Amino acid sequence: MNLRDVFRYDPDTGKLYRRMVGTTWGVRECPEKEITTLSTRGYIYTSHNNVKYMGHRLAWFLYHGRWPYMIDHINRVRTDNRLCNLRECDQSTNSLNQERRITNTTGYPGVHRFGDRYRAFITKNYKTRYLGTYSDIEEAGHAYLNAKEELQNVG
Repeated sequence: MNLRDVFRYDPDTGKLYRRMVGTTWGVRECPEKEITTLSTRGYIYTSHNNVKYMGHRLAWFLYHGRWPYMIDHINRVRTDNRLCNLRECDQSTNSLNQERRITNTTGYPGVHRFGDRYRAFITKNYKTRYLGTYSDIEEAGHAYLNAKEELQNVG
């Protein structure tokens, strides 16, 4: 029995459904039930045969027939597993799509205070690129956003 027999994925809504449940005597069919269990980090997950499956990874597998290296939620909503919101990526691309860190005091990702000015940096593939020093915080923020868009288009 494979995972496609146990689970169903709707790529338009992003919802995952369980078709079968495990019992003491094996696996039996059941009325389809939507999987809504949330992990502590806010991702949908389920388990089968004592193996935990993250919803976005399981959705990718059910649709494409292969396990992804890493999945990114394009709109950053961890429960939105619609196929149009999922993309396979590497760690570097995934980190470009993260929200602003709670320790960031400037309000802009990649922007740090430097005396009375602001420096902008961006990192991809473990290489940090200096984007310049600006007197205006918004200019530094725009420099980061432009570099981010450029790097995402390059891949």
